[in-house]
Amino acid sequence: MKYLKVGSEEEMVAIFLKAELDSPRFSKLIKKNSKKFNVPLSVIEHPDLRDSNQNQQRSKILTSYRGWGTRTKMFENFPSKLRWEWWELNKSDVLNLCYVDYSYWNELSRGSHLVKDGVQTVRDGVEIYGVSNQQYLDLAQKIDKNASLPPLILDQARSEGRLEIIEGHVRATAFGLSKQKNITVKALIGKNRGEL
Repeated sequence: MKYLKVGSEEEMVAIFLKAELDSPRFSKLIKKNSKKFNVPLSVIEHPDLRDSNQNQQRSKILTSYRGWGTRTKMFENFPSKLRWEWWELNKSDVLNLCYVDYSYWNELSRGSHLVKDGVQTVRDGVEIYGVSNQQYLDLAQKIDKNASLPPLILDQARSEGRLEIIEGHVRATAFGLSKQKNITVKALIGKNRGEL
């Protein structure tokens, strides 16, 4: 892992929403809440991090369906103050990331929570809960063709020093399946303020 620079909460929220806007699973929720709060999708598609009003709007949307601002749902037990940092990960780093504690990812990783075990499950052709693995294989092919993908968002604040994926589970798995050996992946990592 290679440290790059300081990041920000505003970046995390913007990247999270933009990545999930392309997700078949979460796109509808983002669009629904964008409409509910009268926030144009352009605020998510083309974020201006210098615009405090936009930053508040994005935070409100992420809170509405993911519990960001209230530290509920997927952000339960998140510290209220985090230090965000940009890091560059190699393939080995990505394979050693942990999935979030959720039934599908627990099964995919055979209980270890490790991406490398999820990758092996996909390679073995095992489908969890009848969900096709094709999304991973398709994305791995795009990575092999040098497709540009959003950075991963990781958490080190709740996981006793381990790096847990907050956003980017499918991408991390696809990076692991990629044929490229010297791949580098950018990640925005949230840490407790007291961590070195």
